[in-house]
Amino acid sequence: AGARRFKGFLDEWHVFRVMGPELAAPSQAGSEPPEDGIRQRRLVLALGGVIGAALVIGLAIVVGMTAQPPVAAAGPNTVVRIERDELVNVVPVARAPTALASDQGALWVASEAGTLTRIALSDLDAQVVGGVGIPTAVAAADGTVWVAQGYEGRVARVDGADAAVRDTQSLHARGIAADGSAVWITDDIADRVVRLSTETGREDGAVTLIPGSGPRGIDATGASVWVANERAGTLVEIDPSSLALIGHEIGLGSGPTDVAVGTEAIWVTSMDADVLYRVDPD
Repeated sequence: AGARRFKGFLDEWHVFRVMGPELAAPSQAGSEPPEDGIRQRRLVLALGGVIGAALVIGLAIVVGMTAQPPVAAAGPNTVVRIERDELVNVVPVARAPTALASDQGALWVASEAGTLTRIALSDLDAQVVGGVGIPTAVAAADGTVWVAQGYEGRVARVDGADAAVRDTQSLHARGIAADGSAVWITDDIADRVVRLSTETGREDGAVTLIPGSGPRGIDATGASVWVANERAGTLVEIDPSSLALIGHEIGLGSGPTDVAVGTEAIWVTSMDADVLYRVDPD
């Protein structure tokens, strides 16, 4: 279908149209299908419609007899809540949700559609916040939500109480984390980790990593900051006070993309390798 440009990408992408054999065969042969084939397909479609209607009616009867409520189903552009391995709630959100964070009884969902959705955990009421560009990562702590706009090279600060954008600043952020005392972002272009003040929202410290590290995923606990370096394929720990690396780099088998700190382990995902790593923090 030719070369097209898409929002968020600098280069053109080649777009192809995929056709099924029923559509492709006439155009390739240059002639219409035989009349017998058309009649056969019409008969098959008619029979299929009758069978499908019978199945729908039968299903409706079964559901009515059992008197069971319909099971919630997750689908595209939704956020789900799971309790004890069961799907409990499904909340629709804007197109292409990419990240989420929770704080003070609310769940914040960033979508590539250019919105931030606040979902109250008490009644699942959803409130949409605009003016956040195209969010690629989100973090929340102490009533403030931080949104990374990776494509625009900006970071927005949102008031959690009134769900309004407080301010934005020019700062490239691939990943973002907040622990209440500080906000941490990864800059995969400059190979550094930046610390932001929760009071001013401005940079007040940074850690320079080895060139080519490509820091991406990040999580902070107050006592440590863990950073996943995608290009280097490593995981590093940073002291939040001295901004110094702790211990040695932990080599992984593939490029890590995100990290989450648990009570007894560090969990790291690798999107390219489809692998989840568990790392001993000690």
